[in-house]
Amino acid sequence: MTQISRGWVSALLVLVAVAVVFGNSLAGEFVWDDRNLIAENQAISSWKNLPRFFLHPFEYLTALGAEVNTYYRPIVLVSFLVDRTMWGENPFGYHLTNLILHAACSLFVLGLGRKFLGNQSGLFAALLFAVHPIHTESVAWISGRTDLLASVFSLAAVCLYLRTRSDEVASAARMIPVVLAFGLALLSKEVAFGLPFFFVLVEWLWRREGVALRLVPIVATLAIYVIFSQGIVGMNPLAFGEGFNDAPGLVLRVITSGKLLFLYAMKVMFPLLLNAEWEPDWIGSFSVDALLWPFLCALALWGLFSLRRKNPLLVALGGWFILFLGPVLNVVPIKEIGAERFLYLPSVAFAGLLGLWLSWVKEPGKRIIVLAGLIVLLFGVRTVERNLDWSNDLRLFAVTAQDAKGQPRAKFNLAREHHRQGLELLNRGKAEGDPTLEARGRERIEKALRGYREVSAEGFGNLSVVLGLGQAFLALDEIQEAVRTYQDGIDKFPDSVEVSYGLCELFFKLGDDDKARELAEAIVEKFPEFAEARRVLGILAYRRGDLLGAEKELTQAAVALPSQSDIFQVLGVIYSRQRRPAEAVLSYQQALEIDPVDLTSMGNLAKLFAYMPLGSPFHRPSAALELAKRASRYDPRVEFFETIAQAYAGLGDFEKALETVEEILASNPPNPQPYLEMKARITDWRDRAAAGGE
Repeated sequence: MTQISRGWVSALLVLVAVAVVFGNSLAGEFVWDDRNLIAENQAISSWKNLPRFFLHPFEYLTALGAEVNTYYRPIVLVSFLVDRTMWGENPFGYHLTNLILHAACSLFVLGLGRKFLGNQSGLFAALLFAVHPIHTESVAWISGRTDLLASVFSLAAVCLYLRTRSDEVASAARMIPVVLAFGLALLSKEVAFGLPFFFVLVEWLWRREGVALRLVPIVATLAIYVIFSQGIVGMNPLAFGEGFNDAPGLVLRVITSGKLLFLYAMKVMFPLLLNAEWEPDWIGSFSVDALLWPFLCALALWGLFSLRRKNPLLVALGGWFILFLGPVLNVVPIKEIGAERFLYLPSVAFAGLLGLWLSWVKEPGKRIIVLAGLIVLLFGVRTVERNLDWSNDLRLFAVTAQDAKGQPRAKFNLAREHHRQGLELLNRGKAEGDPTLEARGRERIEKALRGYREVSAEGFGNLSVVLGLGQAFLALDEIQEAVRTYQDGIDKFPDSVEVSYGLCELFFKLGDDDKARELAEAIVEKFPEFAEARRVLGILAYRRGDLLGAEKELTQAAVALPSQSDIFQVLGVIYSRQRRPAEAVLSYQQALEIDPVDLTSMGNLAKLFAYMPLGSPFHRPSAALELAKRASRYDPRVEFFETIAQAYAGLGDFEKALETVEEILASNPPNPQPYLEMKARITDWRDRAAAGGE
C-alpha cells in the first residue's frame, strides 16, 4: 500500500471513529448556556448584526446582555449565526457543526502524528484524540464550540508554521496563512495565547534559520489583537475573577496552578469521574502539602529540560500540555477554577505521548496492538455513555448533582431546571385547560422549591436562590411566602436591583399598582438604566390613562428590551389612540415578531386594518381578515368575529359579513346592541351597493 493510500485509509478510520463515538450527540437538545448563547440570543438572528460581533465583547452579545466584558470571541458568534441561518432553532444542525469541527481537529492530529510518529503510531494518536471522553463537554455541548474553533485554527496554524520551517529559505509570504490561522484562533478563544510560546519552544528545540522572520509576524498579530480587543472593543481581562470566586493572593494562586496542572493530567489520563461541575479547591494557606505542588512542577520541568537534546519531541509534547493550559491555571483568576473542556486542545499532547510510546516499540506485536486498540475502545465506550449525560438539561444536572459530591451549585442547577420545565408544563396546562399538565407542572416546581431550600440551608444562599424561591412560590400561588422571600432578599442584598424588581413584578402581576409603582420608581431613581422597571412604569402609566408618560417610559424600555412583546403591544395601543397608525402598525408587528401568538396584538392590528377609512393606506381588509381568523382559531373571542365581519364588509362580501354578525348574536353576547347596530349598518351598505351607490 502506498504512502498516499495509507493516508486516506487512516483519515477514513479517524472520521468513522468520530462519527461512531459522537454520533449520538446529534440527538441532543440545547442545554445549559446554549439558551442564552443560542436559543434565546437575538444577536445571531440576522446578518445585519455581523459587524457587532467584532466590535463588542462576547457577553454583551448574548441573551443575558452581561457587562462583564471578559471575553472577545466573534468567530464563535459567526458560527452560531451560520447555524441559525441554515438550521433555525433545530439543535441537530448545531451539534453537527460541532461534530465536523471535532473531526477536523482529529484529522489535524492525524497529520501531525504521521509526520512525527509514523503511520501506525500517528493513527493511534489520532484515534485516541478522536474518541477521548474528556472531549464530550466540548463536542456534545454546543456552547463548548469555543474550544473546538480555537483548536481547529490553532492546529492549522501549527501545521502551517511547521511547513514554513521546511523551506530552505525563510519566506514572509509563507507566514500569511499562519498569521491568518493564528488570528482566527485568537478570535475564537483565549487558549490560543499559548501558540506564540509554543512556536518559541519549537524554535528552541529544533534550531533553523529565519527565526525572526517567522516569530515577528506572530508576536505582531498577538499585539494587534490585545490592542484592538482592549482599546476598541473594551474587553477587560482584569474582570475575569470579579465576583466569581474567592481567589487567594498571587503566590497561593501560583501554587494552586501547580496543583491544577497535575489534576488536569490525571483527568486526561484517567477520564473516569467526569463532571460538568468539576471544581477543585484553592490552596488557601502555606503547608507541607501545598509546597509539594510547586516542587513536583519544578521536577517535571527539570525532567523535560534535561531531555531536550535526547528527545525533543517529548519535550515539545510536554510543553504543549503546559502552554495551552496556561491561560486557565488561575494565575489570573477566571470564572471557574477548573473545567473539563479546558483540556480539549491540551489533550493533543496526551494522544501524542501515547503515540510516541507506541513508536518506541520497534516491532509492536499483537499484544501491544491489542492493548492500543483496547484503550481506544474503552475510551470510545465511555464517550458514548457520557454523550447521553449531555443530551438534555434534566439528565445533565441530575448526573452532575449526583456526582459532584454534594456541591451546592450542581444542586441549584438541577432545581432551576425543574423550575423551568415546571413553568412550561404549568403554563401549557393553563392555556390548554389540561389539569393533568398543570399538576405535573406544579409537581416539578415543588421539586425545585425543595432544591432551592436545600442549597440555601447548605449556605448557598446567593441572589439566584432568592430569586428562584420567590418565583417558585409565586408560580404555586403562595403569595405571602413569595412576598416574604423577596423582602428578606432585599434585606440580605440591599444593593441588588434584581430582588427589588422581583417584588415589584409580583405586585404588578397581582394588580397592586400603587406598590408596584412605588418600587419601580425607587429602582429607576437608583438604577436609571434598569429598563425592566421602566417597562412596569410605562404600563402602569397607560393603565392610569397617562399616554404621554407611558410612551416616554416604554420607548426607553424598548431599546434595552427588544424581545419584550408587551412593551410593543401597549405602544401599539397608545399610537392607535393618538391616531398615529403607521407607528401603531409597526409596534403591533414588532410584538407579533417576538410572540407570534400574542392575541391582543393580533386582534388590535386586525381591527386597525379593518376600521381605517377608505382611501387610507392602512385600510387593509384582506390582512385584517387573515389576522382576525388566525386569532379566533386560538381563542373564539367575540371581538375577533366582530373584526372578521367588518373585514368581510370592507371586501364587499356583505353576505358573509352578515352571517358572521348573526353568529355573534346567536352566541348571546352580554350586550347585543352594538352588534344589532353593526348588522343594520352592513345591511345598509349592502343595499346601497346593490342600488349602485357608494
